[in-house]
Amino acid sequence: MEIHVRTHTGEKSFACEYCKKTFSEKSKLIRHKRIHTGEKPFACGYCSEKFRRKDSMEIHVRTHTGEKSFACEYCKKTFLEKSKLIRHKRIHTGEKPFACGYCSEKFRRKDSMEIHDLLDDKAPEDSIEDHQGNINQISVECVLPQAEMAHDTKLFKLLEEVTPPKKPYKCGDGCFKRKAILKKHEMIHTCEYCEKTFSYKSILRIHIRTHTGEKPFICEYCKKDFSLKSNLTVHKRIHTGEKPFSCKYCEKTFSKKCNLKTHIRTHTGEKPFTCEYCSKRFNTKETMEKHKRIHTGEKPFTFSV
Repeated sequence: MEIHVRTHTGEKSFACEYCKKTFSEKSKLIRHKRIHTGEKPFACGYCSEKFRRKDSMEIHVRTHTGEKSFACEYCKKTFLEKSKLIRHKRIHTGEKPFACGYCSEKFRRKDSMEIHDLLDDKAPEDSIEDHQGNINQISVECVLPQAEMAHDTKLFKLLEEVTPPKKPYKCGDGCFKRKAILKKHEMIHTCEYCEKTFSYKSILRIHIRTHTGEKPFICEYCKKDFSLKSNLTVHKRIHTGEKPFSCKYCEKTFSKKCNLKTHIRTHTGEKPFTCEYCSKRFNTKETMEKHKRIHTGEKPFTFSV
């Protein structure tokens, strides 16, 4: 009851010794302090990952088991996290809980609303009319990086047509209202071969290997080379016999996570792949593709006599 009373009084008796932030519950303080100490008491039973929070660990474990406990009541699509299901359902319900404080625009996603806000160089005291006028009369500078961040279709189209007015944070080809958005803009890296852009330089380096054919990761057992370290890690299990992915229903183990996910369907009965011709369902994509040949008459394998 004492904890509940604090929700009314606003009392926060528990203070962090590192940053002086206060909390109404001791458990929340303990969890917060792990940010400063680096303590991660919750360990994954499938790999070496550790977490500060138990709920974060439970979500991570589902990436091993393939479990998706949260199902959409409208289209039956499933999700690892409840928060992702809630966001997805707005596509069906049309709910737009994030409203602009200066005009009548509403959005399904918070980030779409924030981008809408960035389009206007308003001061806090500006009126609704001033805000709407500013949205409709914007000078042209740097468009593409901000357009790439938009998820709302209507806002994306607006971003393609206009660009933000002068902002205090500038780079060579644009200016921005907030420093965080400038940093995001500066992180756009372009491939010299195909002009595709990436938010992180490390991802660009990996992408460039698809053009150059570079494979810097070499197997110590057979000298086979790979463009990605993760692919090398999976390959080496052929030599070591390591099978880190375990079935929670039986004692069978697998060297690849995808093989575990397929196997688990033999226990759960899940059949996520549907034939577009007869609606028959299958537990693997390969089985479905083979079945579809009955309808299409396709015969991919030919023999010569």
